[in-house]
Amino acid sequence: MSSAVQFLRANKALLPLAACVALGTAMASGHILRRALSDHTLAWTREKTYPWNNIKSTQNTKLLGLQGDYKHEEVFKPQSADDLRGKL
Repeated sequence: MSSAVQFLRANKALLPLAACVALGTAMASGHILRRALSDHTLAWTREKTYPWNNIKSTQNTKLLGLQGDYKHEEVFKPQSADDLRGKL
């Protein structure tokens, strides 16, 4: 017998807790399997085209810009020679 079964036989008060944990684990696993196999919101693909690869360095992806206007490209131009945004 495994040590978990021996532990639960010695501590019978923990049996309801172990049953609830086992039931929750089984239900979570079933839910993940159901969503992965039958739902259309998840797409399994081998393509290397990810949407974040199509974003340009000057493209605004924020819904709320608190640091100024991102519509102009001069915001993204490098400011000095050691700037990590690109060469001068």
